[in-house]
Amino acid sequence: MFRPSGVAIAAVMVVIFLGEALHLGSVIGSVIVAIGFYAMMWGQGKEKSIVMENEVHSLASSTQQTPLLQCRTSEDI
Repeated sequence: MFRPSGVAIAAVMVVIFLGEALHLGSVIGSVIVAIGFYAMMWGQGKEKSIVMENEVHSLASSTQQTPLLQCRTSEDI
């Protein structure tokens, strides 16, 4: 699983332990990627809850209209 916070932690560790230069562009880019990832995950969760809610409502209305198991007679075959 991809975690954008892991990218930020790795960048901080590289600066601390290896003495690499941290550029402003890479910081801004990683923040944008992290915000985009979590926004996408939030949207998928919201969409999944809406779909589940709609399925519950459609299931409740369909059971009131028709039975799930219908009796078959010899005329149907």
